[in-house]
Amino acid sequence: MELNIYILIFFAFGSIALLGGVYILFTSNVLRAAFSLLATMLAIAVLYLLLNADFLAISQLLIYAGGILVIMIFGVMFTNRFAERAMYTETHNRLPALLLTVGLGAIFYVSLFQLNFSSLSWQNQELNVQGSIIENVGVLMLSNYILPFELIAVLLLIALVGAVYVARKDHEVK
Repeated sequence: MELNIYILIFFAFGSIALLGGVYILFTSNVLRAAFSLLATMLAIAVLYLLLNADFLAISQLLIYAGGILVIMIFGVMFTNRFAERAMYTETHNRLPALLLTVGLGAIFYVSLFQLNFSSLSWQNQELNVQGSIIENVGVLMLSNYILPFELIAVLLLIALVGAVYVARKDHEVK
């Protein structure tokens, strides 16, 4: 088997994603778990790039790594400041979780290597993609799907205004 740079990059970032996920399970520090989740999401975005799924990679970076995780880290750091103590969680059932993870991983590993990929009919088909996937998605989103796109933007704006209203100090809950 020829060892090229794509295989090395795949195994490197696959290992980062796997180790980041395992670290999330076994750490008790919430902030470290959030940063580990960030590393896992970035590694998955690189794996999407290796698969030539550029739209998924950019979506992964913007939505998960850029949006959700930054808000989670900000929330953890913001609550740490008021609590004046580090946030820790108590982890239970480490042994059953480890056994389940190893068992499911072994089943996946064995089934993956027993599968005959050359017999799959969709494996041998060629893609008929003209141009970039991102360009096609952008044209469709701003032509055929403009109404749902704008409705989602208005819904997110309403959610943001509602969150600001609820977070105000002078707001009384009745």
